[in-house]
Amino acid sequence: MVYLEDILRNKEKQVLSTENPTKWLYCYLFGIGIPDGDYRGENAISYSGYKNLNIDVAQLDNCINTNAKMNYTSSIPLFIGVHLADKEMKYADKVIQFYQTLKRNKEKYVFSLCFSFLRDIFKNEIENMNEDDKLVYKYLYNMGSGNFQINIPINEYSSDVYDLIVSKKLLEKDRMLNIYENSMKDSIIYMLQNFSNAIIKITKNRYADRAGISIEQEYDVQDILFAFFKFYFNDAIRENPLPKRAGSYSIIDICFPERKIYIEIKMLKKSDKNEKEIIEQLKKDMFDYEHKDVENLIIFVYDPFRRIQDKDNFKDFEKTRNGANYTCSVIIQN
Repeated sequence: MVYLEDILRNKEKQVLSTENPTKWLYCYLFGIGIPDGDYRGENAISYSGYKNLNIDVAQLDNCINTNAKMNYTSSIPLFIGVHLADKEMKYADKVIQFYQTLKRNKEKYVFSLCFSFLRDIFKNEIENMNEDDKLVYKYLYNMGSGNFQINIPINEYSSDVYDLIVSKKLLEKDRMLNIYENSMKDSIIYMLQNFSNAIIKITKNRYADRAGISIEQEYDVQDILFAFFKFYFNDAIRENPLPKRAGSYSIIDICFPERKIYIEIKMLKKSDKNEKEIIEQLKKDMFDYEHKDVENLIIFVYDPFRRIQDKDNFKDFEKTRNGANYTCSVIIQN
């Protein structure tokens, strides 16, 4: 599976390396921020659809109805973006008509992800698919037994953006279904590793150009993570002081005392020049973490302004410390 994820990661880098509707489609489906840009014609409309931007209705009508100087039906990602810009879905019939011309199930699946009114149509078609596709899409839409074993043929599922999307969705589904089967520590680390992608929809790409929610300091990150963890683990505690050692004590940001998992959260601000101050803070705190109540320490570092110059500076915290009874994992997100 690691080998497969490496291949998909390389494919993802290729998709994200250029600015075009294919990249925008991929970013839209996986919550990746789409950079600001200046486009013309149908590309401008498609871009606005993927970014949830408001556009001139007359321009949209002209693109969809006349299609004279524009040819937005020439590309599936371009087509999807244009119709996502149709927020009222008054041209839903044209989406259905285009969907019915598609020959490949993976393309139809992507349409069903982008347009909710196509999901039941797609689900009804699954029974008539070949056995491999039937198994895959039943699993993705929770229509199977739940015993599906992910076994993605590399050559078949990594050739274009639709294969990449299906493969990534399968891996996401597998992780979420197994989140409680894994150790709680592994589940928390997985969540933290997806922090940057998860918050894009509330910090940048909000619906109808609404202002993004600002994350300006560590307390903002703590609030978001604590609410997130509470969805899954009801024993999460906020700002819990560790027992004193040598007359001092540390207040841990988020912890699960019964499971002996503790999370320390740091954020680099725009005014920070590098990670030096954060490193020094963590070094001072490490002494207090050497307590019998701490078995698993997770250090989460949010660096939205990319001030960290060398991530390896944090690796020392993951090394075994003399006299320490805990293991430490460091997660860095931009």
